[in-house]
Amino acid sequence: MTRSEVLNAAEKCVCEDRDKQYGSPEDNFARIAALWSNYKGFTFTPKDVSVMMVLVKVARLSSGDSIGNYVDIAGYAACGGEISSNNEINKKNVAAESIEPKKPAEIYKIPYKQWKLIIKQGMENVPREKFYFHNGIEWIGVDNSTGELWTEEFLTEKGCVAWLEDDYASEDFEEETE
Repeated sequence: MTRSEVLNAAEKCVCEDRDKQYGSPEDNFARIAALWSNYKGFTFTPKDVSVMMVLVKVARLSSGDSIGNYVDIAGYAACGGEISSNNEINKKNVAAESIEPKKPAEIYKIPYKQWKLIIKQGMENVPREKFYFHNGIEWIGVDNSTGELWTEEFLTEKGCVAWLEDDYASEDFEEETE
């Protein structure tokens, strides 16, 4: 394959096939990072996922050449570059206080153990996401989608999710259990 053919194959994978299968690389890598973080006990980022997947492919090359590994390396590098570029744009937007969300933020349910690990690593490491967890007593909603780290406690999971969805009826769900 020529350089151009390798890059074209990588482009087809990351811009067509994989997007259809797994969604955007940033969202998919965020899910992978959350699982890795929970498993290892420290925070991984979507950018970490792209770099580590490149390293997986480099390790596979040591067992023998496969054009597929080169294509995958190019694809993971492209995804990492896009994620890194988007992060730089987001940092500039935060500095200018002009955040315009591209789409509604996804809401993730995480284990309480993962929240404790995030806090242990410092507030600056809290992912720019909306998520919630149960601490054994109440449901805690965390909205850090703008970097302002809003938290709220709820009696019900339904009320917590409603708050994270910006549903002002979240208080109605809380009254059900009182």
